[in-house]
Amino acid sequence: MRSSTKLAALGVALTVVAATPATLASPPAHAHQVSADAPSTDSAPPIVLGSEFERVVAEAVDAMKTSLVDTVQRYQAPDDITTPPLVRGTYSVLYEPKISYPVPMVPIASGFGRRHCADGPCTTFHAGIDFASAEGTPVKSIASGVVTFAGVDGNHGNRVVIDHNVNGEVFTSAYSHLQSIAVHPGQPVARGAHIGNSGQTGRSYGAHLHFELHLPGVGPIDAATWFATHRTQPYPG
Repeated sequence: MRSSTKLAALGVALTVVAATPATLASPPAHAHQVSADAPSTDSAPPIVLGSEFERVVAEAVDAMKTSLVDTVQRYQAPDDITTPPLVRGTYSVLYEPKISYPVPMVPIASGFGRRHCADGPCTTFHAGIDFASAEGTPVKSIASGVVTFAGVDGNHGNRVVIDHNVNGEVFTSAYSHLQSIAVHPGQPVARGAHIGNSGQTGRSYGAHLHFELHLPGVGPIDAATWFATHRTQPYPG
């Protein structure tokens, strides 16, 4: 039996199954029996029941499975795959380093925010971060800008303040407790320019660089977090 005939038989058989039991048990009086040997008057195969029905259904399902498997698309990669040559053209660098650390990488002795000072008087809110740099370490500007203050500033001791505008981002950096100052107000500085040396002037209990970062309209922010989000380059030593 061909697949199309089996599928047709499956459709008729399922129609028979869908009939109610009463219909199958009590056929109408005018119904006539179709002999298995008599020729069919239409294109549908004869109705079969019982074990013959199960056999026809099984053959039809097998035919459907075979048909589906035969129609599945199979892909085989060609053996002669070649990589096209890489053509290098002109290009421009989209990013240039704009920010760098003010001192070589050293531990941060005190972070930003509220703190408790056990060894002496200090503010309970720390507006910057303290780099534990040795006395005399050269301190460098974190970005290009203009010096707005350079001198003694109370508890900060020797202090340098620089205004920056880097790609439209405006901020201010401040460097305190310096041993010495190497710039003056109004002086333009480049990223990495030497502005002084680390020390312990003002209210300080050891050599370090107290560094602050201020945003306009915001005030001091956590410089450590800001550095981490600005692709900061190593200290240009």
